[in-house]
Amino acid sequence: MPAFTPKHLLDCPDTQTFEVFAEPLPSRASRFPALKSKGSSRGEIYCASSGRIIVYESALERRAAVICLASPDVVDIWDQPPPVIYTIGAGGIERRHTFDFRLVLKNSCRIAVAVKPYERAIATCFFHHMRLIARQLDRSFADKVVVLTERELDPIAVQHAELVLIARRSHDPEADAAIQHVAASLIGAVSVNQLVDRTGLQGRGFYAIARAIGIGMLQPVSYGPLCGYTMVKSLVSEGRL
Repeated sequence: MPAFTPKHLLDCPDTQTFEVFAEPLPSRASRFPALKSKGSSRGEIYCASSGRIIVYESALERRAAVICLASPDVVDIWDQPPPVIYTIGAGGIERRHTFDFRLVLKNSCRIAVAVKPYERAIATCFFHHMRLIARQLDRSFADKVVVLTERELDPIAVQHAELVLIARRSHDPEADAAIQHVAASLIGAVSVNQLVDRTGLQGRGFYAIARAIGIGMLQPVSYGPLCGYTMVKSLVSEGRL
């Protein structure tokens, strides 16, 4: 079987369409990082599901945002939500903290996400502060607090998520239906190349597979960058979707 090369990604017939450009909605962020702050990597990502801009202020935050945006379990992501108020010490000194993201999951659970490099988190007692905030957190804002460091943001998972977000920029119901049809009867694990060959859609099939992974229909079972040799299985045929 020939390798799945970048050429396949360019071989897309006219039946694949891309969304007509529309001005994205502005970020809901309650604050924006300084444009020239030291160590900052400020930028923004477009969220296709909401049509809204998501802002970040570091490369690590961007990785976290990409993972969250691509996750089939996340239905809403709020960047830099309004600060929460908490108290410290016997005197009840009031402090404020702005989380990097507030997520809403399919099961309605709300998660306040703080992103911090691990070594810096240790040096600044960041985990202690997050536990303190979690105990005082207003449940109307979030049900739990999660701290993400580079240890939780696996580079391979980020690469998979990046491809999912790229694939979502195109709209191809025919290719999505073809992958769904194959996935419904798929037994065991097969390579992405094999799935693409079964549909005969080449590049369109690859993007449809990425979108299927993004909604939890397919799941990679081999570790490594998402490519033609990646082994995937169907969660539809297993009755898990």
